[in-house]
Amino acid sequence: MIGILGCTSAVGRKVAWLLRDRYAYQLRLAVGVHEETDEDRVERVDVHDIKSLTRFSQGCDTVVNCLDLDAPAVSGLAAIVVDAGSSFIDATGGVGPESLSPVVSGQTVVLAAEGIRCCTNLLSRHVLTLPETRGDSITVHFGGLFHPTLSYATEIVRQVSAERPLRTWRAGFPSRAVPDVPANPFFPADVRSVPLLSAESRRLAEYCGLDTGSWTAVLDGRATAAVLDGGNLTPDILIEGCQRDMAVSRPYLLVVARTDTIQAAHRTAVLRIHALSSVTATIAARTVLLSKTGNIPSGVHYASELFPPNRMLAELTLESNVAMLTTISHSDPHFRINQDTGSDNAGQRKPFRAVRDSTDSPVRTSLPVSTVW
Repeated sequence: MIGILGCTSAVGRKVAWLLRDRYAYQLRLAVGVHEETDEDRVERVDVHDIKSLTRFSQGCDTVVNCLDLDAPAVSGLAAIVVDAGSSFIDATGGVGPESLSPVVSGQTVVLAAEGIRCCTNLLSRHVLTLPETRGDSITVHFGGLFHPTLSYATEIVRQVSAERPLRTWRAGFPSRAVPDVPANPFFPADVRSVPLLSAESRRLAEYCGLDTGSWTAVLDGRATAAVLDGGNLTPDILIEGCQRDMAVSRPYLLVVARTDTIQAAHRTAVLRIHALSSVTATIAARTVLLSKTGNIPSGVHYASELFPPNRMLAELTLESNVAMLTTISHSDPHFRINQDTGSDNAGQRKPFRAVRDSTDSPVRTSLPVSTVW
């Protein structure tokens, strides 16, 4: 039995559909005690009440959290679920393994099974394993115009507000130095950039033996820029700014990873996410499958570290309207950046696009499924 907390959220509905209709698992669905719902066969669970959450978790082998909670709440949620004897999978992100390892004993906990975080590290690993890449440096930009989760917004606010935050990976170690990263041509020129060296990215840089690496969060939109420049920034204020921008402009979400090749050229992989909730749901459902088949050892893990990157990216790109992957070599004589940032049919500003001359094969590449991380 698989329990889903937040089954009426956008992510929760898709996770439930995948697990029940595609993979034929039995589900136990939960909504908040004060939430109005027309769903049949759902239970009301107070995630802030230990007894309520324990009763729900004890009837499940695995509990998937699809509620948009902050990091302390997710950490407490995971501890209660594990103590009840269930495995825990979080589809929101925001809490690190270090804070949970002491409370996990014999159970499996998977964190950050969420679209942006997981895809950022999957694409980083993918581009580092492409043929003829040097594999010692990487530059990643991720973001755009989208609705961030509470934990993601909290991480952005913490980074912006900190006096001396960790910003980049330099000479094989985390660094507080401001990274010398040029503007990314795949985003509009006036976006806001926040260097964001997360714990997950630090683990990847250390594991891969990177010499240099930078991960930059990109935030688009006038209202978002205004709240970032204003005082008293909070996660809720940042989310509200993003929502105002989404009301007047077409949302988009990109993950762009660039590395060097042995021919002193560059290779860039661009993942365009069309439906973030569907991407998150696919990742969460696939994580459940790994857990149920015994392919995840006990302990605390990041979701992005469980999947061979090519296989997971291939699955995401095969899902209609979910994501599209483009791989580009900058030494390609036919490569150019479309510099038209004018309006589309809706009169809205567009991000840059990578294009080829029409006489050549399309940019998008097929992904082999034989790569093992």
